[in-house]
Amino acid sequence: MQKIRINADGLILGRMATYAARKLLEGYEVEVYNAGRVIITGNKPFILERERAKRDRGSNVRKGPYYTHTPEGYVKRVIRGMLPWKTTRGREAYKRLRVYDHEAPEDAERVETARAEASGTLKQHRLKDIIKSLGV
Repeated sequence: MQKIRINADGLILGRMATYAARKLLEGYEVEVYNAGRVIITGNKPFILERERAKRDRGSNVRKGPYYTHTPEGYVKRVIRGMLPWKTTRGREAYKRLRVYDHEAPEDAERVETARAEASGTLKQHRLKDIIKSLGV
């Protein structure tokens, strides 16, 4: 089975996650590095408000739903949302996904279609800053 290594530093989260999900469904093993340095575009107060509302909605400390406190878990959850989770194919693909928050190896590729510089949006925020602002 072939491995694809993605250096997520400076890539837009949704576009990078779409690429990773597509490769997982094709049968590749996918490793994502620099999860904390991935970019989320948009208005920061709106992003924080949306995440807080999601966490407050119907949550129970004992029963869940449980939300991640790390960039790795956040990226992994976004990619999982792009997989057909209720099918065997989607669950098998998810098992082939690994996400890390440390430096990428030399042979890691950068997804050119997901580059934040190419998007032209001015409001860009690193995932680790968003998670830090959430206070978790």
